[in-house]
Amino acid sequence: MKRARDLQRLVVFGANTDVGKTVIATGLVRAALRIFNEAAYCKPLQTGTGRGDSDINTILSYCTPDERDKLAYTELYSWPDPVSPHVAAANDPDAPSDEAVCKKIVDFFRSSEMNVGFIETAGGGVFS
Repeated sequence: MKRARDLQRLVVFGANTDVGKTVIATGLVRAALRIFNEAAYCKPLQTGTGRGDSDINTILSYCTPDERDKLAYTELYSWPDPVSPHVAAANDPDAPSDEAVCKKIVDFFRSSEMNVGFIETAGGGVFS
């Protein structure tokens, strides 16, 4: 059984879009896979899926098949337009509350049972 102090969760934050969050997250995920032989990655809010944007797919494209097997990953909510998540959510009657997002993040990491995990925030605004 893993102890709470053994679990590490790191947040990759950038105050805008296209500032390198996914590049940094990819490096951290791959380093964790090599060092700990496992990792978890969570992208709570993803926008731009209508044009094919997916940070998970970017990370997976840099992982070997063996690394992919040792990576738990999820994208919790997504919207097709390439806009800040708060703008996308404002136009979505089914947008989740902050509490719902937080609960799903916690649930994902609990169920993944990985010692190390990364949360990549969305860009497009300082508090996105």
